[in-house]
Amino acid sequence: MRSLRVVAAAVLAALVLTPTAAYADPPASTIVDERVPGNHWMVRGYSDGDLRCSGTALNRWWVLTVEGCVGPGPGSEIEAGGQRFPVAFGARHGQMYLARLGRPIPGQPDAVLPLARQSPAIGTRVFRYSGSDTRFYRSSPVTILENADGRDYRDPDLVTSGGDGLPTFHAGGAVIWGGVLVGVSYWFTRINPDGSWDFSGPISALGIAPHRQWIVDTMAAYPPLVITHPQCPIFLCG
Repeated sequence: MRSLRVVAAAVLAALVLTPTAAYADPPASTIVDERVPGNHWMVRGYSDGDLRCSGTALNRWWVLTVEGCVGPGPGSEIEAGGQRFPVAFGARHGQMYLARLGRPIPGQPDAVLPLARQSPAIGTRVFRYSGSDTRFYRSSPVTILENADGRDYRDPDLVTSGGDGLPTFHAGGAVIWGGVLVGVSYWFTRINPDGSWDFSGPISALGIAPHRQWIVDTMAAYPPLVITHPQCPIFLCG
């Protein structure tokens, strides 16, 4: 497992720090139109103007992605619905990263996707989502190959088969099963001789279930500062 973590760290670093790496083009059938209301939770993360990862809006204030994608500061932004939002606060749990935005995403509900309480069983078919500079993508159905609920949270908790439909900057993208967020895409396990990522090989994910309580507790402990303006002149408001 130690050697697996070393390989994982190296691959993730290459994914985050080398945005010009070669990627295969996904089939056109995998494209998800980002204007479809059912996909309004899909977001992208930018650092100093460069696209670094995908992510999932949990509600109008919070986005879930992977560590190393974005962080608090003027250079970090989340793109949602065609707008950019600054990252005001961030928390890390293993390699999972929870970002609170500096202002809310307009039109987002209080809860966008339910968080899984347990990971899907081995053999379950799920979808992975990702964003490129211009489009969002959904993979063809992929299969859970390993389900390690209860493993140390610093390690990937799920491993899925490869499958098509994962373009550039898949890291941080949602893994969805039956409308439930069950994972966050993490890293590819194989690279082709030409330097491109092997989309057909296994891909690891951070399972939501082992992190669920941390997500809920963090969102409750660090609420956004919301300033409401009185609807009457200050000298008349009591």
